[in-house]
Amino acid sequence: MFMEAIKRYQATNMDWWMIFISTKLTLRLACDEWKTLPKPNLHRDVNRFGHSAVVINGSMYIFGGFSSVLLNDILVYKPPNCRAFRDEELCKNAGPGIKCIWTKNYCESWESGNTNNILRAKCPPKTAASDDRCYRYADCASCTANTNGCQWCDDKKCISANSNCSMSVKNYTKCHVRNEQICNKLTSCKSCSLNLNCQWDQRQQECQALPAHLCGEGWNHIGDACLRINSSRESYDNAKLYCYNLSGNLASLTTSKEVEFVLDEIQKYTQQKVSPWVGLRKINISYWGWEDMSPFTNTTLQWLPGEPNDSGFCAYLERAAVAGLKANPCTSMADGLVCEKPVVSPNQNARPCKKPCSLRTSCSNCTSNGMECMWCSSTRRCVDSNAYIISFPYGQCLEWQTATCSPQNCSGLRTCGQCLEQPGCGWCNDPSNTGRGHCIEGSSRGPMKHLGMHNNEMVLDTSLCPKEKHYEWSFIQCPGNKI
Repeated sequence: MFMEAIKRYQATNMDWWMIFISTKLTLRLACDEWKTLPKPNLHRDVNRFGHSAVVINGSMYIFGGFSSVLLNDILVYKPPNCRAFRDEELCKNAGPGIKCIWTKNYCESWESGNTNNILRAKCPPKTAASDDRCYRYADCASCTANTNGCQWCDDKKCISANSNCSMSVKNYTKCHVRNEQICNKLTSCKSCSLNLNCQWDQRQQECQALPAHLCGEGWNHIGDACLRINSSRESYDNAKLYCYNLSGNLASLTTSKEVEFVLDEIQKYTQQKVSPWVGLRKINISYWGWEDMSPFTNTTLQWLPGEPNDSGFCAYLERAAVAGLKANPCTSMADGLVCEKPVVSPNQNARPCKKPCSLRTSCSNCTSNGMECMWCSSTRRCVDSNAYIISFPYGQCLEWQTATCSPQNCSGLRTCGQCLEQPGCGWCNDPSNTGRGHCIEGSSRGPMKHLGMHNNEMVLDTSLCPKEKHYEWSFIQCPGNKI
């Protein structure tokens, strides 16, 4: 009976839905304060929700809506004009929904080009905020981007502007924005993964900031590489194995930034000599190459005089008056080694984001991830389970699936009972009156078809169930149930 009533409702009423959320509070931007609006004394015919509205030429046109029954009228709201108030007192108290200021003996809107300072002068004075009032702001921007009289102190907390502070920020444009503050505000996997400093946690379903140190403990982030220097005495092969166990390789020092870093670091070893292996070796009789297969061009790092010698096939850095490369047999021992590994792209190890529910176009792929998405067959929409209420605030979705999917087309339904349970389906009864027939997309007017393969608009097509051939169209009740 419920589905029958719904189908009658569909047959006689419009099929569009929109939502309008109203509030009893208004924010006065100039004064940075909220005000409670008085309850308007409106005629009962004006009360409604679920309407659509548009503003044209300063007037709001409100169409339809719901107030126990569906409405099909248009209301026009014309907000008052500040210029209509000739008295200062009336000007200041204009409202609700309008804010005027009295200046130069006439009334004008506060948006009419006055500077923010002038507008603030018209605001009621505020008492200085207490520390307790400021503590509720957890970051620098929210602490200082208002008129509450707070300051961000020592990059740690929000306190009253009257309190003592050794390092204070009072203007939000001077705030240092941390990655944590950015990532915490990203609420979807897609938006999170687009930020290189953030990564989506699938289990917690939240965006988290990556550690500032992308290379890991003991590594140094230099350019596009992570470098690590060890002072242990090793052969070339053992040094290479050491780096391999750290998911790296002996360093290919191909940029000036990397060379400068390594040279500076080995100068810091004052208690012991450090002349480390680097990832440079002799490939054949005349060719030296780096471990990452790039050629050695003698531009960034130079051989010391007399090098490379014919006995050495692997290279190490010699710390002399002028630091440079020396060749040594690969089985010889060198005092130290330099490892390198690539900087891991922040989201490289993250699992790819699942396709948002709203972009799924069929019941099967909508419900493939358990209870995360819901498929509404009457509107052919996939919505996030957490967003169901705001997607269908008052029952626009007549039925939905979260696991099993009913046939996507009416033609997949084999009996009249199954057919008429679906809101957009009707039964074309066979002239034999034996219960045979077929289920077709349609409405109370008759069967319908899509305009084209890529067009979802439906048009009436009575030829799909022709009366002249004694076929009978049923949309509310099956033929045998009719009275």
